[in-house]
Amino acid sequence: MAEHKKSKNKVCVICGTLFRSMHTYAKYCSQPCKDKARHTQEKIKKLALRKRYCKICNKEFIATNARQIYCSAECRNIHNAQNIKNWHANNQEQYQARKKAYSVKPEVRQKKRRIHKKENDASRIESISEGVYKTLYTQEEDNYILAYYKQFTKKELAQALNRTITSVQSRYKKLQKTS
Repeated sequence: MAEHKKSKNKVCVICGTLFRSMHTYAKYCSQPCKDKARHTQEKIKKLALRKRYCKICNKEFIATNARQIYCSAECRNIHNAQNIKNWHANNQEQYQARKKAYSVKPEVRQKKRRIHKKENDASRIESISEGVYKTLYTQEEDNYILAYYKQFTKKELAQALNRTITSVQSRYKKLQKTS
């Protein structure tokens, strides 16, 4: 007959309860205790891997992210500022070329001003009477409305003048009354 091993009384490392085991290497009373132990060991290993030293101030810290190399945002900003200064020092010609390319030329600035002025002229406000804004139409716009009101659709006319359909219709009616 095969010899039976005697079970030994053991104490669970996790919960501290007594249990019997046939194995001499048993440490845990149940599977949940075994899972807890494995989980805490994994946590300890992860924390050990996350302990790092800041590259700026050499202070020890626990990283919250796998790519984190600075202990705080201040150290990260110091590093970024140093990198920018180094880049400007090492790439002076390239920096000047970029700066020149991104600067707005005077001709472009004047062109933008002219476009902006035209937009303002087209939608300027004449006066406020009884809470209703009256927009000014130029003489050219009035002539255009009178000449082409019946030839084009109201939508096409409004798009050509960069106005709303209702404002073109009301302007045509006003022009008809004054004519």
